[in-house]
Amino acid sequence: RLGAPLILAAMRGRLEAAELLLASCAADVDARDLTGCTALYWAAAYGHIDVVRALLRHGADVELAQSETVDALTPASLRQSPGRTPLIAAASMGDHAIVRALIAAGAEVNVKDQSGETAIFSAAASGDVTAIRALVEAGARYKGQRALHVAAYEGHVAAAEYLLTKCRVDTEERCSRIPYALADLSRAYYDTKNATPLIVAASQGCANVVELLLRRGADVNAHDGDGCSALWLAAAAGDLDSVRELLRHPGVDLELAGCVPPSPEFPGSNGVGGGPLSAAAAEGQVAAAEILLDAGANVNARCSDGTTPLHFAVRFGRAALAQMLLERGADVGAVDEEGWTLERNMGR
Repeated sequence: RLGAPLILAAMRGRLEAAELLLASCAADVDARDLTGCTALYWAAAYGHIDVVRALLRHGADVELAQSETVDALTPASLRQSPGRTPLIAAASMGDHAIVRALIAAGAEVNVKDQSGETAIFSAAASGDVTAIRALVEAGARYKGQRALHVAAYEGHVAAAEYLLTKCRVDTEERCSRIPYALADLSRAYYDTKNATPLIVAASQGCANVVELLLRRGADVNAHDGDGCSALWLAAAAGDLDSVRELLRHPGVDLELAGCVPPSPEFPGSNGVGGGPLSAAAAEGQVAAAEILLDAGANVNARCSDGTTPLHFAVRFGRAALAQMLLERGADVGAVDEEGWTLERNMGR
């Protein structure tokens, strides 16, 4: 997999070895390994700026891209799609010095890999504002590139602020999907289909970005492809900071319904067609539910099928939450449209 000795030297940041190989003409500067990656690609990906400069001096091709998926032995941050160039790799690592060096050498700033990822998307994912600025100054397109979405996803306030202020990216821009490889695997994954940056930020517990986007005029009641609003997702996740930020907005809808398909993130919320309180009830988020009730949420609000938050709390075994709802006035006799009582929901 490592290919020529030059590639290994580039990966390890061995400048003297790389220069010796280049000077002796024993190495092809654009030799590829089995994934199609060159020495320049790996030097850029691992942040070895001196090796990058040496390779560029010897005429390395800045556009030669990865041609195969990198194997599982490679760090997760480097396991990306075919078509990924050295510039995209450097941007994803937040290395603005290498980004500038590659741009100066003529790297194309708007090229996409097979997943549709561009260098500015990668720079936004890393949160490197200097890299974003360098790309924008070099002509990188930023509208419709999901840059604001991924900055929101990763909680990068400064990057989001730059995109909003300097690039004037629309707060209501919709995103089909953010590549899973960019997510921290310790965090729950949220499929961002047709979501706004605000919804993405709320889904990931990024209250600081939620506050920024609301301040910049984001629609607090926008919903994604499943009908979920930012408040619905924040309540289901128990993200109290985001819930509070969203509730400070005077126009927030406490009863806006949402529904998500089965997922490891919200195992209890499959089919929840109710508002944020129903989502919190299904997930057992007691503190979030209390905040919503204090803000005026209806404790007996019904989903389209007549189900109440108490039904969900009981159905999914959320005893503490059910007790709290009862203390706050939940109707124990509520019956859904199929005739399911609270007792029957306990046996579901």
